Amino acid sequence: MTRQTITAGIVRTTAGPVQGSLEDGLLVFKGIPYAAPPVGDLRWKPAVPHPGWTGVFAAESFGASAPQPFDPTGSYDRVLGNHGTPPFDEDCLTLNVWTPATDSERRPVLVWIHGGGFVSGSGSLPVYHGDTFARNGDTVVVSINYRIGVFGFFLAESGDNGNLWLSDQSIALKWVHENIALFGGDPDNITVAGESGGAFSAATLAIQADTSPLIKRVILQSPPLGLKLDSIDDARRGTAQLVKAAGLDDDDVSSLRNMPWESVLGLSFQRFAVATRFGHWTTPFLPIIDGVSLLEHPLDTLINGGASDIDVLIGWNVDEASFSFALNPELQDVSKERVEERLAERFDATLLPTAYEAYAGEERIAKNPLASWWTSSVMSCSVNRLSSWRTPERRPIQPGLTSSHSNHQRTAVVWVRRIVWSCRLPSIILRRGSMHPSWRGSTSTNSMRSAAQCTPPGSPSSALETPTVRVKVARQEPSFRCGSRTARIGPARSMAPRLNP
Repeated sequence: MTRQTITAGIVRTTAGPVQGSLEDGLLVFKGIPYAAPPVGDLRWKPAVPHPGWTGVFAAESFGASAPQPFDPTGSYDRVLGNHGTPPFDEDCLTLNVWTPATDSERRPVLVWIHGGGFVSGSGSLPVYHGDTFARNGDTVVVSINYRIGVFGFFLAESGDNGNLWLSDQSIALKWVHENIALFGGDPDNITVAGESGGAFSAATLAIQADTSPLIKRVILQSPPLGLKLDSIDDARRGTAQLVKAAGLDDDDVSSLRNMPWESVLGLSFQRFAVATRFGHWTTPFLPIIDGVSLLEHPLDTLINGGASDIDVLIGWNVDEASFSFALNPELQDVSKERVEERLAERFDATLLPTAYEAYAGEERIAKNPLASWWTSSVMSCSVNRLSSWRTPERRPIQPGLTSSHSNHQRTAVVWVRRIVWSCRLPSIILRRGSMHPSWRGSTSTNSMRSAAQCTPPGSPSSALETPTVRVKVARQEPSFRCGSRTARIGPARSMAPRLNP
């Protein structure tokens, strides 16, 4: 890769001038501060725009990742390694920009929000670098860091905003809207995309009064919209647990603000043991319905008409839970009794035997009924519910294809992937470019049909084939179950959405 310092073409942002690097023909700006450092008195306070700087900011290295669990040996995550990129620091509110040119062209803009279970991740991970989209799609790509874990999901005082992560992302999106034209992007053509917790974030930004007008499209990859969010009481209990763990008097949050961030992060690890229960989402840090920044569950807002003018591209994987279950030995071999105990929290006692048999009979790679139920409960049911509500009409757009199959009402359920993981994971990463044309179509055109109806090279039923990694785009007639509801989905002939509830 060719890399050199740019000696001309400084970009003058609203906070001050920045200078990046030329990398393999692209202009790359790394670690640009978009908000004031959330330290000292600003810890656990909503983000505010950066006050600015004098001189030229050298945007040549990525900013620090948000504080999070990290094991330098890589054993924290046996498949992908750690989700964050060192160094880590509480002063982490930065973003990165990849652009073909800082000219007057109005290119489509893709803002990427990383996932990581609300407790890990970084916008600087190599897999999130925007060079491929920027180069091949003539697109401006932005990735962001935001507060996670105890620093991003924490109610410091009653009446406060407990969703600091959301305030960070809101300020970042406003920065993009105000400045991206200087980087060759179109502020009126912004797509916000994310995976897992990042997809939940994108959906939440789409319904916020101050950020919804800034977004044209969202791409939601595996959004956990079926999660039960924390209430005010849940958040208060979490705050009390942290104060107690620090050996402080009740409600002594001010002393917590004065502690080093490393100490606060260490104390938060105790909440994992307290909050984690068998078969539940494994993080104690969840979005908070605090009545200030989040009034209700984003899924409810979306179903009731929120973000109705924003295009939505959405999907989930057949075996969503197999990843986290594979990393937890306790969940790999579970007895029928333990599974039924977990299912009893959602199903009537008379339905338990039927529910167990239904999930135990799922044709999945991970032969684990609890994993099958988790996928349905947290991912697929909420995705199908949202898609059904956003496609109320069934007017045919071509023979045999009605609105429920397509993006006719601005929602496209695109594909469900079945992935056989192996130690040769890089082989799928190196060949991920087969999906890029359809993504570029979704961000640069006036409709998402180019993304929804694109068939990857090779075969309509098998997009990527290697001896060890297999991704099937066609559905193999899986069923999804929402409570006592069961539906069958026939095999898709292409990547065109196919949803027949």
